[in-house]
Amino acid sequence: MIPLFRPYFRIDECLNEIRGTLEKGWTGQGFLTEDFEKAWARAVNRENCLMLNSASSALHLALEALKINRGWSDDSEIISTPLTFVATNHAILWSGLVPVLVDVDDDLCLSPEALLENINEKTKAVMFVAIGGGIGRIEEIKSICDEKGIALILDASHGSGSMNLNEPIGTGCDAICYSFQAVKNLPTGDSGALSMLHSEEHDLAKKLSWLGISESTFSRSKSGGYKWEYDVDHVGYKYNANAIMAAVALVSLKYLDEDNEKRRNIARKYQEAIQSDNRIEVIQQSNSNESSRHLFQVYVKDRSKVASAFLVNQIGMGVHYRSNCEYKMYSQFKKSTTNASRLSEGILTLPMFIEITDEEQSKVIETLLSAL
Repeated sequence: MIPLFRPYFRIDECLNEIRGTLEKGWTGQGFLTEDFEKAWARAVNRENCLMLNSASSALHLALEALKINRGWSDDSEIISTPLTFVATNHAILWSGLVPVLVDVDDDLCLSPEALLENINEKTKAVMFVAIGGGIGRIEEIKSICDEKGIALILDASHGSGSMNLNEPIGTGCDAICYSFQAVKNLPTGDSGALSMLHSEEHDLAKKLSWLGISESTFSRSKSGGYKWEYDVDHVGYKYNANAIMAAVALVSLKYLDEDNEKRRNIARKYQEAIQSDNRIEVIQQSNSNESSRHLFQVYVKDRSKVASAFLVNQIGMGVHYRSNCEYKMYSQFKKSTTNASRLSEGILTLPMFIEITDEEQSKVIETLLSAL
């Protein structure tokens, strides 16, 4: 069986790091989570970083911190994409805000034209998804946000290590959310991170991530004595990461650039093999030479036929993603999403993991071409 994804860990190094955590006797928030936060902030060229238990938590906290600090009301609108994992848009609803799902470009990223058509006095932020590590026309999106005075949140769940013009993606975004789930580019068991642009919103998100408590247990224990004096001024959440996940993350971070280059090489082989076939539309990435390449996606007119062939040949494939507008709970938030609806019917994701062999990749390509 050739899977769609296969997690890869440097097991001996991870176990050594985890052993140190267990020997120290501190497996929760603090210690290695703080080490990782500093390392990740350097890696993505941001001042602030908060390690969390998932990207879903990061998305929620980003919106909560912005909403509280900027005084958004519950009927405030967040413009987002229908082509994403539901966590992106769930986070908007969790925060008591209104998702407005608009159309995408052929690269699956939010369309600047669709954004402009749907901005109104209730619009407070844009949720931009770097699907597969691609960034679409994010610079145009950011210019619109700056001009209109609205926040820009980057869902970089697929974008760990993704670059554009030699800079980490998300420069100037009000919030960036990352995923370190096991099959992602920087794998742990499951965790994520949030980087807020402004320090006051970072501080607020940090409080909210630990039940609204003013200081973490680790920081209150550094002096050697446990201190009970703290304040709680917000209803927060238990979204904190733990030191065991941070131990794995610190190992994975060392190999992120190397692993992403392997992914780009896999993508190049796919591209070269199928780009001349007019039955297949390769989903392009404007930053393809610097992309994290979490996904390699194509569009075909008869996806079910390809799916059947892959099943027979024991090859995994994915759909990233069905339009959220197809889900009952999101149909009410749909605007004009003609292109997203078209793409939702035919996009598919080919196997992408750093240990895929040349033989396995050739089998995927041959099966795809013969199925059409």
